[in-house]
Amino acid sequence: MIKKECLVPNCKKPRHRYEKYCTTHVGRMYKTGKWSSDDYHTKPLYQRIMRKRKITENGCWEYTGKIAFDGYGVAMEDNKLYRIHRYVYIYRYGEIGDNLVLHLCDNRKCFNPKHLIYGDAKKNMEHAKKRKRLRVCDKSQSAKLTMEQFKYILGSTKRNCDLARELGVHYNTIYRIRYKKTWRSYFETKR
Repeated sequence: MIKKECLVPNCKKPRHRYEKYCTTHVGRMYKTGKWSSDDYHTKPLYQRIMRKRKITENGCWEYTGKIAFDGYGVAMEDNKLYRIHRYVYIYRYGEIGDNLVLHLCDNRKCFNPKHLIYGDAKKNMEHAKKRKRLRVCDKSQSAKLTMEQFKYILGSTKRNCDLARELGVHYNTIYRIRYKKTWRSYFETKR
């Protein structure tokens, strides 16, 4: 037995048991009184994005649609997932390749083109450092030592391997601290 498809244009889902439409469109009819939700999926993505913006007092256009786990707005078109701020930047200014789109306002939900700039990973790190958004020294998630242990290493005359054994870290960790290869932000603030 061949299942007939939903009668809504571009919907390939099988029909609901006693209806001419699929389960999605039958449910939509009961909720809204229309088979389609205002032709939402037939409109271009940019128009759908603009319908889901909330303008804040600082000028941010916050996306009120789906938000990904990392705080950025996302939307689908042609079975492809787009990050809203990247999509709007490309729509407004053209292709960006593999580079990044950075927020001047530090608001991940914002997609106001005036708050977005083109950049690479280096520029992103400089921007984060300038705005003091980086976790540094012992506040970093990957830090194995506390600030007290760090200062103890700097003031100690013991060998690297002895300190490493005492503190429960690899001797390269001690070496990298003593020769200012890690915890650079601590040494930069001392200048």
